[in-house]
Amino acid sequence: MSLYSGFLTKVVAPNLKYGGVTFWEKYRLLEKTQWMTKEELARIQWEKLKAVIAHAYDNVPYYRNLFKSNGLRPSDITSPEDMQKLPITTKEDFRKNFPENVTAKNIDKKSWVLNSTSGSTGSPFEFIIDHNLIEAERATLLRGYAWAGLGFGGKFVTIWGSHKESLSRRLFERFIKRRLMLSAFGLDDESMTEYVRVIRRYKPRAIEAYASAIIKLSEFILEEKVDDVSVNSVITSAENLIASHRSTLESALNCEVFDRYGSREFGAVAHECEKHEGLHVNMENFFVEFVGEDGKLVDKKSGRMIVTSFDNLAMPFIRYETGDLGTPTDKECSCGRKLPLLERIDGRVTDFIHVSSRKVSFLFFNYFFEGYGKLVKEFQVIQKRRDLIQVLIVPSKSFKKTTSESIKQGLEKNLGESIRITVDLVDDIALDKSGKRPIVKSEI
Repeated sequence: MSLYSGFLTKVVAPNLKYGGVTFWEKYRLLEKTQWMTKEELARIQWEKLKAVIAHAYDNVPYYRNLFKSNGLRPSDITSPEDMQKLPITTKEDFRKNFPENVTAKNIDKKSWVLNSTSGSTGSPFEFIIDHNLIEAERATLLRGYAWAGLGFGGKFVTIWGSHKESLSRRLFERFIKRRLMLSAFGLDDESMTEYVRVIRRYKPRAIEAYASAIIKLSEFILEEKVDDVSVNSVITSAENLIASHRSTLESALNCEVFDRYGSREFGAVAHECEKHEGLHVNMENFFVEFVGEDGKLVDKKSGRMIVTSFDNLAMPFIRYETGDLGTPTDKECSCGRKLPLLERIDGRVTDFIHVSSRKVSFLFFNYFFEGYGKLVKEFQVIQKRRDLIQVLIVPSKSFKKTTSESIKQGLEKNLGESIRITVDLVDDIALDKSGKRPIVKSEI
């Protein structure tokens, strides 16, 4: 540890507070709890779960009405399994009741922070967070960074979406957090050349990025045969990461890759550790359920991720439908941490194409286009109607006239000839409002 990093860790970090709350105290506690037994962790989670349920019932009109309409009181939730007695809540439920009915009456509005999702599914979602959640999120992020070998005060680069910030915030990011922010928008050859130059000069220990952004930059590095850019770790988030992506990142940046799953609504839910055997769920801050289409719990198979967050008292999220799919596992990580494992993130509910009576995952299209690796720079699959799929292709120099027909025929063979497929060549594929570039989009 450098003298500067030591100063930040021992002197600055413990005294950084937002709204009277210090993330450092929360982080130090998370450092201890990660090594606790299953039973100890379960007790911590259950106490926090009971507390947020009682708080929501007493202070949030929406939840009080939800309990009453289902003939329930908080005392009826006597174990984590009883959470299934409560209905799943959705963004639409919050939209209809925002802000008066979904915010806590006992929390001072001066502590409220208005936030919103990007609206990549078509409609932005506004919500309220509080200082306690912000600092809890910082603490869980810092623990994930530590698993990736990045301590507080270690230099890193973040390639993310829009991030307009005040001068004071930029100074904090650069000299205290030691993070250099780069935009995920407009990643053309000129900007990527500049990003390579910036990374060389800044010499970060890690890069944190949207998966699509860092993959595109890595592909550029490999294509241009840039051999003097490397970092210890790459932390990907916000989009799905598959095995071939890992290989690309490792080859381009000579790094170790760590995946993270989180949500704008409540922060980092799960993070991969140094053993890379899955993503550890931050159960000290969240209660995560996996349910099927019928709303019942699933075991060791892909399910809809339903999250209860313990830290946002201003606007609690209880049994919240994230719109994401994941596969849980009962395996234990060889790292020794007893935090439960998420085997993988399977994508968003919208990351599927509906064909007749079956759903086709974005993973199918990833594997399909691996066969066109040298011909296709980028692709995106858009379901316009049940019987119409548009495929956008950014062709490479090796792309041939016959390639479009080959792609069309190959997809028809796999998806069925009843599906009409169009293949359109484009110069670039637009990012969504947040700076992400989904592989699959469903407009139905």
